[in-house]
Amino acid sequence: FAKSAVETAVRFDPVAIELMDLGRLRAWAASLPEEEQDAARVYYLKIVAGFCRQLAVRVARDPKTLDHIEWRELEKMLGEVLHEIGFDVEVTRCTKDGGKDLIVFIEARGKGKTFYIEVKHWKEPNRPGQTVVKDFIKVLIQDNIERGIILSSSGFTTDAFEGLAEIDQHRIRGAGKTKVLNLCKTFVRAQSGLWSPRNELEDVLFDDTFEPS
Repeated sequence: FAKSAVETAVRFDPVAIELMDLGRLRAWAASLPEEEQDAARVYYLKIVAGFCRQLAVRVARDPKTLDHIEWRELEKMLGEVLHEIGFDVEVTRCTKDGGKDLIVFIEARGKGKTFYIEVKHWKEPNRPGQTVVKDFIKVLIQDNIERGIILSSSGFTTDAFEGLAEIDQHRIRGAGKTKVLNLCKTFVRAQSGLWSPRNELEDVLFDDTFEPS
C-alpha cells in the first residue's frame, strides 16, 4: 500500500480497518483449520462453476458476450462446458500450465486417451503465430500426447502453421471462435437433456477444428 493509504487507515480507525496485502492474506488463509480451508475451497469452486455455467448459456444466446470475457474466465468456462458434455477435464493452474490450459481425458472401449487444449483469447487484431504454434507442438511431443487443439478466438496469423513437419500437422488442430460458440450451444442442449453424442466423444472434441496443411 501507498504510505498515504496506511496513514489514512490508522487515522480513520485502526481497529476497524486492516490492510492486507497478498502475502498476509495467504498467511491468514493458511492459518485456518484444515477443515475450514477445505470447506472454503469447495464453496469457492461451487461458486466459480455456477458462474461459468451461466456464462456459457449467455455466450450460446449472445455470441458478442465472448468479446467481454477475460482469458482465464474463458478457460474455466470451457472446462465446465466440456465436463457437462461428457469429458473429464482439468483446468491447469495459470502459472504452471506447462503450455496447455485444458487437459481432456476420454475413455472409450476400455482405452483412455488424453488431449491438450491451449486457449488464446487475444483482442483483435492480435493473433497467435508460428511461435505459439511451435511451442504448443513441443509440449505435445514432450508429454507424448497424440493430438491437441490450439484454440484462438481472434484467429491466427496467415503464416502461423507454415513450416510444420507432416507428423506435426497431424498432431495439432486449430480452432477459432466458432468452436467456442458451438461448444456453448451443445452445453445448453446437454443441460436440457436434448443432446446426446451421435459420434464418439473424440469426434465431438475435434468438430469445428482444422488440420494445418
